[in-house]
Amino acid sequence: MSIFPESATVLVYGAYGHTARFVIDELVRRGSRPVLAGRSPERLQSVRGDYPDLSIRTAGVADAQDLLAAVDLVINCAGPFADTAVPLAAAAVRAGVHYLDLSAEQQPVLDLAAEFQDGPFASTVMPAAGFFGALGDLLATAAAGDWAEMDQIEEISVFTALDHWHPTSGTRRTGERNTGPRFKVAGGKLVPIAPAHSQAGRPFSWTFPAPFGTCELGELGLAETICISRHLPATRISSYLNLSALSELRDPHTPPPIATDTAGRSAQRFTMEAVAVRDGVRRTARVQGQDIYASSAPIVVEAAARILAGEAPSGVVSPASAFPAEEFLAALPFEEFSLNTKSDQHSPSV
Repeated sequence: MSIFPESATVLVYGAYGHTARFVIDELVRRGSRPVLAGRSPERLQSVRGDYPDLSIRTAGVADAQDLLAAVDLVINCAGPFADTAVPLAAAAVRAGVHYLDLSAEQQPVLDLAAEFQDGPFASTVMPAAGFFGALGDLLATAAAGDWAEMDQIEEISVFTALDHWHPTSGTRRTGERNTGPRFKVAGGKLVPIAPAHSQAGRPFSWTFPAPFGTCELGELGLAETICISRHLPATRISSYLNLSALSELRDPHTPPPIATDTAGRSAQRFTMEAVAVRDGVRRTARVQGQDIYASSAPIVVEAAARILAGEAPSGVVSPASAFPAEEFLAALPFEEFSLNTKSDQHSPSV
């Protein structure tokens, strides 16, 4: 775990969101005194009731420049990120402030890469630095190991199983907003994912460790596919989620998450596994833990600490492209992190 510089000022935008509360707790636990920011003064005051020593700033992303005075780094927790990522990141870059967000959507990652492709600039811009996005990329990069420096990797697949998915209101708003095409990598290029009802989009089985066992999975275009494609030379890249969790996500009657411990985590269990294939050899990396929303906090805060310590390059990067992936994963408080350079289980062709 990296040391968090006490002198650095971190601003959390969308501080009253569900995942933002975990991010704030993690920052405070590691010695930071973040500034709480967002559009709603009433909701900010409500959050401040739990953090009376923290200051607040009120503004929307259209006025983001007003938020960023005397700030070193901003963590954007306010989805849908299709609406907030580019304006907030652009304001941060103009102000010389580092930017991170928790987007799970692919389009904001693509948008930020396009927005800043003509650089250079001094700031680090790190989209999708949470559970969906950074974690799959870190696992894929750890599994690939020295293959990242060689010729094309044949295939990278990221498999996720959740014992249930009770989505937050923010997740539901993002889903309503995220209506564009979803992508995988095939033939070394981003291509649209086939509809679920097509022959190419049919589900398949994958065997996870206990408590999940064999699950039916469906292809799901999430931010990790884009993050991986930006720095690992893979011919095929896809991500998958178990269908039972996906059904709960899509059901409008599924309840929101309920805290079951003193940290505010739900009882949700997860496993995420990445498989890299090259020349008939399969390498895997896996984590297991509790609550996908809570698990985003240590990822983004660890990345923020390393950025503030000067360990990340400027430009649009991911944690896996900026930091040693295996070391970064080992610093996170997952219940299990395992790395296996050979696996007998076959990765599906995409």
